[in-house]
Amino acid sequence: MAEETKGTDVSHWTYPTDWRSWLERGFIFGYMKVTQGIQFADSKWKLHHAEATAEDVLVGPYHYFKADTNGAVQAQYFWNEAKDHNWDLPPVIDVERYYNQGHSQAVFAARLRNCLVEVERLFGIRPMIYTSKSMWHELVGSVGWATAYDLWVAHYTTWPVPLIPNDWSGKGWTLWQYIDRPRDQNRFDGGLPKFLEWIGKEVPIPPTPPGEVAIVIVKYNPNTAKVVLEEV
Repeated sequence: MAEETKGTDVSHWTYPTDWRSWLERGFIFGYMKVTQGIQFADSKWKLHHAEATAEDVLVGPYHYFKADTNGAVQAQYFWNEAKDHNWDLPPVIDVERYYNQGHSQAVFAARLRNCLVEVERLFGIRPMIYTSKSMWHELVGSVGWATAYDLWVAHYTTWPVPLIPNDWSGKGWTLWQYIDRPRDQNRFDGGLPKFLEWIGKEVPIPPTPPGEVAIVIVKYNPNTAKVVLEEV
């Protein structure tokens, strides 16, 4: 397996979550469901947020998209619920088939695009799309704007790489939800320095061995994709 960074995702269905236990197993980030459509706010997301951040888990919000409602209105509902909390990870729009049957691909794609654009405007950061290969092909088909967004793909398998929607075949995946037992588990496509650069955080300085004096700082150089040491 290539270098990776791991995290989980949660909703009211998975409360309570032992964040300390997951962190000790190397799961350093967690996404939590905040809203769905325009009338449902997850009843446990604020508890998840408080308990995860208390353990220094990096957190991000997600919204379950419903194609029966204007996308921009959904984005506003998502923002109104999430805006008063601090987030480390980009917001996510969850694209699944449940509650989303009976719409043409053109209607679905147009409302989804409106939601994505408005979420970016409100949160000030481009959202990511969560979906699977089969669900994207069924609900959206293919759109030219897909690769403007990072992909969080669901594919439960022991394969070394996931199947992804054709729209991302040239870009690849960013997060991969690879198993859902006993809890949803996810991989970031890269090690910790790349992950921290992706979310706009600095690489932590490694501890100085006993008896030695720290004389370097650690920085991530996105131009070379390497961690470099610089003298203080």
